[in-house]
Amino acid sequence: MSSRERVVFVASYYPPHLGGMENVAEAMATAFSEAHECTVLTTTCGAGHAARHEQVGNLEVWRYPGVDVAHTPVSPGLIARIMALPRQTLIHVHLAQAVVPEVVWLSSVIRRRAFVAHYHLDVDASGSLGSVFLAYKRFVLPRVLRAARTVICLSTDQAEFLIETYGVERSRIAVLPNGVTSAFFAEPKRQKDVSPLKLLYVGRLSAQKNVLRLIDAMAQVSSPVDLVIVGEGEERVVIEEAIRRHDLENVRLVGAQRGAALNEWYRWADAFVLPSDREGMPLVLLEAMAAALRIELAERSSVRSQDYRWDHLVEQLEEVYDGAGIG
Repeated sequence: MSSRERVVFVASYYPPHLGGMENVAEAMATAFSEAHECTVLTTTCGAGHAARHEQVGNLEVWRYPGVDVAHTPVSPGLIARIMALPRQTLIHVHLAQAVVPEVVWLSSVIRRRAFVAHYHLDVDASGSLGSVFLAYKRFVLPRVLRAARTVICLSTDQAEFLIETYGVERSRIAVLPNGVTSAFFAEPKRQKDVSPLKLLYVGRLSAQKNVLRLIDAMAQVSSPVDLVIVGEGEERVVIEEAIRRHDLENVRLVGAQRGAALNEWYRWADAFVLPSDREGMPLVLLEAMAAALRIELAERSSVRSQDYRWDHLVEQLEEVYDGAGIG
């Protein structure tokens, strides 16, 4: 990479907003900034009282005021900043919501600038604007993906999906799995079977994650089992009602957790559960593998999770940028 180049990561949402894509964007930018100057451009949506501007070492984060429209953040300030970026900037846009990727695409046309698109997950239409979203996926999203110099996806299966569904050229696809930060790694637990079995779910409380399926399953379990649900979202009230309806005293909602508090919950659990119907490469699953679970499974998971350390994956990311020939 040229010394004059600065990598700019663009994401519609960013921590403290909850979500796997948000955590991946943060972890990737943080790991990449160990050796390079880089900037994150995002919105204030769901960020609470987080600072509009942060600088930690080589990493700079800018949050621009925005509003959520049908779970899609819209920010005039972010749009203007993307358009004004120097031509030699390396833009890496995370695709999870509409609008922001299209702005990056438009800026690439106007400024004659290449960009890397990071594809996380194919989402189904829902809600009152479902038909509009389907039209977006059919007519707009394919153009954005095909215009990217390189499209990063999470697995070979996802690569085939991009080729077949959106017409992305195979030569423009790079497979780069999600990663785990070093804080989550722990030795497998050496303990005898204990009762009750401690189960953990971490994630958004949204329809996509299907936490209600997990609650219904817990209502049918006769063995001693405790379940802790970590996360927040629009379905929390519905989930609380389901817990009361089934009279599940062994199920707890502990809200959103980050940093050391989240690590402690991973270490508390014997096993991790993920009831969602569709995922790309769930970051929470990699974190659970790194934290280790029940003895035999934990040993295999702990070894396998070493392949997903961010400090290893950053080297692959640099190769993606070099292969894209941006700058």
